Amino acid sequence: MQSSDRAPGAIKGSRVRQTVIPYLESRKSATRSQTSRVACGQCSLSCGFSDPPVVDNPARAAALRTVRDREKDLATAERRLARLVESPLRPVAKINQQIPAARTAVEQAEKHLATARSELKQIPVKIPANQLHPGQQRACL
Repeated sequence: MQSSDRAPGAIKGSRVRQTVIPYLESRKSATRSQTSRVACGQCSLSCGFSDPPVVDNPARAAALRTVRDREKDLATAERRLARLVESPLRPVAKINQQIPAARTAVEQAEKHLATARSELKQIPVKIPANQLHPGQQRACL
């Protein structure tokens, strides 16, 4: 592109700006006209707060901690069983008596983990803020 093609005072790349900026301005006005403001119910103004914001569910966070704890319990039970089976210094008869109890502990840990995971699936990730704090109201500007 030659310098004579540019308008006086124009900088390099101004043609791009001339095509992009009007497009962006048209998108802003289209977006503004498409969003309709609705009275929020707290005031007579159309403040646009018709839907409550969505927040993280604290019950799900607690359920996630429970799942992690159950996973740790299962890993601990499996390690105990592995140590029991691989221990060369103990008498074999004593090891054979302790293996069923260790396997039962692993099975119970697996059941508890499956229960915790199924409970976690039933809890929504996000909830409306008005369910978390029922009496709280947003400020209308």
